[in-house]
Amino acid sequence: MPDRTPRRGGRWREHRRIVNGVFWRARTGAPWRDLPDEYGIWQTVYARHRRWSGDGTWGRILDGLRTGRDQDEAGDRTAAIDATIVRAHQCAAGARRAPPKDIPPERLAPAQLSSPAHPRGHSMARVTSAGHRHDSPAFEPVMAALRIRRPGPGRPRTRPSRLLGDKAYSNAATRSHLRRRHIKATIPEPADQVRNRRARGSRGGRPPAFDPVSDKDRNVAERAIKKLRGCFRMD
Repeated sequence: MPDRTPRRGGRWREHRRIVNGVFWRARTGAPWRDLPDEYGIWQTVYARHRRWSGDGTWGRILDGLRTGRDQDEAGDRTAAIDATIVRAHQCAAGARRAPPKDIPPERLAPAQLSSPAHPRGHSMARVTSAGHRHDSPAFEPVMAALRIRRPGPGRPRTRPSRLLGDKAYSNAATRSHLRRRHIKATIPEPADQVRNRRARGSRGGRPPAFDPVSDKDRNVAERAIKKLRGCFRMD
């Protein structure tokens, strides 16, 4: 948690109380003005949440919580990736279109969410992009955002040993990216790709390697995204 004594102004109120208020609002989706009194003044909770969202404090807190979470007891660093659509709430109608001046534009979250997850169900990174787009264009950005700090010294780990994905990620660009970074891919082929490859005969090449046993753990990404979607607010 950040220091409760900022560089300017008075001492902040207790972080735990404010953070619990942010969690309550995210889980229920209620307006800020309906925040229960037990979490303090709603303007205080809103201001700190907005400040931490703009200066990257929330991201640093998540990085600390994800330290060493990319591997299990056996040292396996398998991850699964998936995407979903985040629809705007009805209260978003009529919102201003010009971005706020005190928050960097890259921190403003659009509609589509891509996230790799650990088999334990931990979300290790996420990237938001424009809505109504295919899953694959956000693949390389979300892989670039994957930085898990080690429990001890050393640089953050940026690649898993194996990546699990659904058929939406079965394309030449995705597989080339994984081969270039020496990441094993467990991605099933769609029926049309199998049919086209067989129709080309020997020119179609060999089928990509696929491990059906590892593929059984692919649903962890869906479960991790489901936990995120259990919150009515994604901001």
